[in-house]
Amino acid sequence: MSETYTAKYNGVELGAVGNAAVNAAKGAIDAGGIGDSFAANVKQFASAAKPALGYSMGAGIINQVVQKTGGSGSLSRDNLSALTQKKVFNPYEETIFQGTTFRDHTFSFKMAPKDATDVQTIVKIINTFRQSMLPGKDGENWLTLPYSFQMEIMRYQSKGGDEILTAPGDKKGVLATLMRFPNKMVMTNMSVDLSPDGNYSSLQTRIPGADQTVDYGPVSYNMTLSFQETKYLTREDYPNV
Repeated sequence: MSETYTAKYNGVELGAVGNAAVNAAKGAIDAGGIGDSFAANVKQFASAAKPALGYSMGAGIINQVVQKTGGSGSLSRDNLSALTQKKVFNPYEETIFQGTTFRDHTFSFKMAPKDATDVQTIVKIINTFRQSMLPGKDGENWLTLPYSFQMEIMRYQSKGGDEILTAPGDKKGVLATLMRFPNKMVMTNMSVDLSPDGNYSSLQTRIPGADQTVDYGPVSYNMTLSFQETKYLTREDYPNV
C-alpha cells in the first residue's frame, strides 16, 4: 500500500521591473489601496527598465544583421551583456505555488474461488464494479453519470464460516490514521485478467451419478481498479494526531 502527494510549482522570471512592480503593488495593498506611493514608483520602474530595454534592443538589431549574413542570430539580452560588460541581469526569479493534483489510487486483487458459491460472489463483485464505473442511459439523448466511491480502511475477520468487516475502533488504528481517503473518488480504469497464472484453466465439477461436468469458470482472477479523487487535498484533511 502506498500513497503519493504532488504539489505544482512554476518558476517565474520577473526581472528588475517586475520585481519592483510586485513590491510596489504589495506596499499599496498593505496601505489599503493604490495611491501616491504607487504612482511615485512608476519612475523607478522606468529607470530599472532602461538598461534591460537597451540591451534587448541591441541584441535584436545585432540578430537582424547576423541573420542577413547567414548566421543564426540567436543573441539574447543577457548574451550581449555578458559579452560587453561581463555580467548578466538579475532575473529576480521566484517559484510560485500553483496548486496540487488529484490523487490516483490503484488496487489489485487476486481471487481464487473454492466452490460454486465463491464463483457467484466473484461474478457479482466484478459486475458491481463494472456497472458502477459506466454511465447509464436516460432516454436516447442523455447519459447518467457513473457512481462515485467513498473508501475507508476496514478490518477483516474470519470466524469459522463467517466473514466480518468492521471499521477500526474510533478510526484510531495506525493504518486508518495513515491511509485516509477524505474525498469521493471516481473509477477511471478496471481490468480483469481471467488467466493470471498463464494458460487458461477452469474450475470444473463432475455431477455425481451423471456423465456430466459443470464448468464454473476460471480458477483464479486478477482484478485491478484505478480511482481518482474528485477534490484537492488540503492540510485540513489531515488534522493533528
